[in-house]
Amino acid sequence: TATLVGLFVLCELAALVWPTAGLAHGWVRLFASDPDNVGRTFVEGVLGSIAGAWVATLLFVPVYNRLLRR
Repeated sequence: TATLVGLFVLCELAALVWPTAGLAHGWVRLFASDPDNVGRTFVEGVLGSIAGAWVATLLFVPVYNRLLRR
């Protein structure tokens, strides 16, 4: 969770400092619906990153544990 949130915050800062950075804007648009509103984008991005991390955890941990038993 902290990794995804940290990456989102770094990309948000990069998008603010370097507005033509396509990679940073791509990451921001992945987790936020309105990239023009900075406050809303930040909140949506952090919450989206947290939700994405937990969904990935809920999907991959059972698979990993099942493979570990073999």
